[in-house]
Amino acid sequence: MKTLSRRTLRLWLTLFILGCGSDPIQTEQNDEFRYPMVVGNSWRYSQTYAIADTSAGTAWHVTDSGYVRTGVTAMETWGPLYKFRLDMQYLTDQDTTNSTDWYLQSTNGLYSFAYENAGSGLGNPAPGQPQCLIGGKWFVSIEDGVRYFIEGRRPVRDEVHYEDPPKQTYSYTLEVGAKWIFRSYDEPFWIQKTCIGREIVTTVDGNYDCFVIKIEYDMDEDRSPDTDFIGYEWVAREGLVKRQFLGEGLVWDEGQHDYLLKKLKNELLLLSYHKSVVTPFE
Repeated sequence: MKTLSRRTLRLWLTLFILGCGSDPIQTEQNDEFRYPMVVGNSWRYSQTYAIADTSAGTAWHVTDSGYVRTGVTAMETWGPLYKFRLDMQYLTDQDTTNSTDWYLQSTNGLYSFAYENAGSGLGNPAPGQPQCLIGGKWFVSIEDGVRYFIEGRRPVRDEVHYEDPPKQTYSYTLEVGAKWIFRSYDEPFWIQKTCIGREIVTTVDGNYDCFVIKIEYDMDEDRSPDTDFIGYEWVAREGLVKRQFLGEGLVWDEGQHDYLLKKLKNELLLLSYHKSVVTPFE
């Protein structure tokens, strides 16, 4: 009970800092960027995984593809802030998995508050079972590995993991040059985000004016951004439009214990955006 009380106290202290001094309620009439956290908003993405042998240049071979569906399904007040629930479904030819995220919307950013079903877990590979070794860690699938490295999420199943303190996914006001720490060291590793520009991204759903966010990591804790792992996000007023993660020096096991140094690319691309007809915070 002492641990729970301390955690709750820290979360409420963070909530006070995030919401203190200004009205956290945002509407679509606000000219500044706010992620469209409105109940009923939903997005559908294509998702691809590709690998390339480091000895064969940059020729990419798609190993898996599928779709991601996500939508804002609930909202509730949490002190002076609003807490939103996003339900996600990952669909491939082999499997369908689900996960849930909770976010806090504040005047100075969107914060990751908690998540459930972020992966199948870490562990030693079972004989003959396809596994992925990334950054010295074994994962049950590339999906689990990518989730871990994209946002530093610990692979957990059937339990809610609370971010303590909540992690700043996007900084407000979002503008070119904005920089913020997403994770500190031991959480489980340092991640920094920087808005490096604006770019028009063309999708089958139309053209989107996006902020380009560079994601840097320091997994080996040498106090310098890694050169073999890097991520990018293209985010617009309509939400996340594109995300790309690139990793080098990876080992992929096809189930035959055939270990090769690989490059990995994971990409999400928006297929459709459904805007809710519900008035924000109605």
